[in-house]
Amino acid sequence: MNKKQLINTVLELDTCDLLVLTWYRMIFDKPNDIVDLACDIHELYEFPERLVESYQHEWRVYIRKAISTSLPNGVITASDILNCVSQHESAIHFSLTAQHTILNTVEHILTSSDILSPFPTPKRQYIENLLKSS
Repeated sequence: MNKKQLINTVLELDTCDLLVLTWYRMIFDKPNDIVDLACDIHELYEFPERLVESYQHEWRVYIRKAISTSLPNGVITASDILNCVSQHESAIHFSLTAQHTILNTVEHILTSSDILSPFPTPKRQYIENLLKSS
């Protein structure tokens, strides 16, 4: 089993709940990263479909890369992966308030919206009307 497969198996990345995936993404987030996770989460109110259309895949890749770069080259074990997760969990840079906000936002989006049907914001309606008239 290669490193990617082992990470997927140990953390169940392909089948885990979206809140669990969000938690993993939060603990491996780097301050001042090119991707602003808090901003991405906030934008879910306007574009909830991103949660299932792009973020899941992006987060899995991000998590695997973070773990892979944190562990030495060569043979790794399930224990190595779990220790890596534990170390990052203890060093998470989000405040408790930010952690709760991010997780509550994702939970709210999951429970209160039809993910495949975007919220009808004025900006979205304007863009959709432009596309229809083309």
